[in-house]
Amino acid sequence: MLEGVCEASAVAESEGRLLVADNEVQAQLYSFVPGTLSASGSVALRAPIEDIEALVPSAGGLWVVGSHSRNQKGKAQPERAVIGRWPGGGEVRPDLSRCAPCREAEPLPPEGGGLNVEGGLVSGGHLWLGLRSPLVAGRALLVELELPADAPLPVPPASPAPGVRRVVELDLGGRGIREIVPARAGGWWIVAGPADGAQSSHALYRLATPEGPAVAVGVELPPGTEGLVDEGPTLLWFTDGKEPAVGGGACEEPSWWGRVPAP
Repeated sequence: MLEGVCEASAVAESEGRLLVADNEVQAQLYSFVPGTLSASGSVALRAPIEDIEALVPSAGGLWVVGSHSRNQKGKAQPERAVIGRWPGGGEVRPDLSRCAPCREAEPLPPEGGGLNVEGGLVSGGHLWLGLRSPLVAGRALLVELELPADAPLPVPPASPAPGVRRVVELDLGGRGIREIVPARAGGWWIVAGPADGAQSSHALYRLATPEGPAVAVGVELPPGTEGLVDEGPTLLWFTDGKEPAVGGGACEEPSWWGRVPAP
């Protein structure tokens, strides 16, 4: 089990430690020692972000990305449509209206094909978002933002919200993006899983450039895998668990971690 975390939703290496987001915790990231995965405290976010689903490394630190989704009943959750920075602080709210599939999916709940961000990468000097849903003709979406990879935060109040530069479709075998992380050999790993939340195994893809193609590498990951770290000889995976429905206490289903040989 991953100590102290119920719903691990993203992980990134930073300053010699692993930082893990729990999508039910808005104000902090959890810290773990690489290798042993022993808990080493937490780090505070100056600007809390609801439903954190991606931690994206850049030269200025980590982009901390909310899911941008509605809740499971389709109710708008504006505090999820936020991107922040650690260390430091501030936030930015991108304008995704020039991504037609994003705009059309926004009113829907996430497991009904609604807008749901779960990954991200930095390339070409800009931040990209990876979508779990919607899918377009069975293809997953990467959305490049008009947001420089190392843009200062907070954005001045009078500044326009960063919009969309372009949208790239990726063939992930009918799956959505559940995580994107840097690969040691260059490019990125994509964890691909069902867009509707079905409890089926996830697949691993290698991506050399955001334009694709995404190449399946024949690695199967457990259902609910939402975090990945390239350790070199091995890939370290984390699963999303489940908090207790009422009353607090121990996780109803904890987050787990494990390793597979790197392909």
